[in-house]
Amino acid sequence: MRAALGGLNGKAFDVAIVGGGVNGASAVQNLAAAGYHVLLVDKGDFASGSSSRSSVSSRARAASAT
Repeated sequence: MRAALGGLNGKAFDVAIVGGGVNGASAVQNLAAAGYHVLLVDKGDFASGSSSRSSVSSRARAASAT
C-alpha cells in the first residue's frame, strides 16, 4: 500500500533509503529498530525486486517458479 505524498508534508526523517528490495528493507528495519525516523522510497511496490548484488539470479527465480 502506498501512502499519499501529501502525508509527508512537514515531516522530518533522519534517513532516506532509496530502493525497497531486500537490502533496502533490511536497512529500514535495522535503522527503525535503532530509533531513527526512516523514509523508504521505491518506484514499485514494497519488496517487489531484488538487489543488484542479490545472490539469487533471475534465472534461478524463474527455475523455481516452474
